[in-house]
Amino acid sequence: MRRVKGKAARTAFQAVKGKHRRSGTGCVSRISGQLWEGRYSPKVNGKRAARNVYAHSEEACEEKPAKLIWR
Repeated sequence: MRRVKGKAARTAFQAVKGKHRRSGTGCVSRISGQLWEGRYSPKVNGKRAARNVYAHSEEACEEKPAKLIWR
């Protein structure tokens, strides 16, 4: 809130995406102007194995690892 002549005026709230993700949900990063990489680490035979997925938008890259993690 900001003050306007002694009164508190409301401002529009805008959510900010956090820098840290929950453990086990993978990560999404921009590789180039039009390419995104999603990384996740499933357990295979008791060991963690890194996997990558690629997409042309951040939203598509968020969906792909989520589907693969919950298989």
